[in-house]
Amino acid sequence: MIMDEWPEETSWEIVSVQTSESVASYQANSNQKFRPVSLTQCLDPTEQYMLILKDTYGDGMGATGSYELKVEGETVTAGGNFAFEDTVVFGARRICPGGQKNFLLILETDSYGFETSWIIRDNTSLSVLYRARLNDYLDNKRYLEERCLPSDKSMKFLIRDQNNDGICCGGGRGYYAIYLEGRKLQEGGKFTDAEGRNFLT
Repeated sequence: MIMDEWPEETSWEIVSVQTSESVASYQANSNQKFRPVSLTQCLDPTEQYMLILKDTYGDGMGATGSYELKVEGETVTAGGNFAFEDTVVFGARRICPGGQKNFLLILETDSYGFETSWIIRDNTSLSVLYRARLNDYLDNKRYLEERCLPSDKSMKFLIRDQNNDGICCGGGRGYYAIYLEGRKLQEGGKFTDAEGRNFLT
């Protein structure tokens, strides 16, 4: 990592997708302004992990900061241009049976988690394959929702907020990201009543 002008705003955490447990974390401090920071962590090669980067001010790592994630010396991703949060999924993902595709939703609720719901719908049949209803989620909690989806289908993910103010940032700093087979399809949190994404499995 190369820290920006306000390093004390930056932190990161590595979470196991399988167990939802935190396996490593780091909080930068004000003495690291514009400095490079390199940290190494040993991880189980048979598990999938999620790197969560956070900036308390909501401007990411600015124009001068950046991060790079490497696994076994190979760059997985690099960046720094985000708002309050950025996520990266890496490692050995769950293999779905019968050629199905692995779908992962990362959801961090705001202070009104009961207002959040979502569905995954087949765009051809319009049938709902999976859903979370109102009152399913607690406030200010992280959830990892992993599903297996049929292959070669047109799908839609739709997230809703009952109060029409999204999940960021008036009532807390909620966030979501969706992945298919380890590839990020969409992320967000700032919307009104609903936000969605069509995708092919």
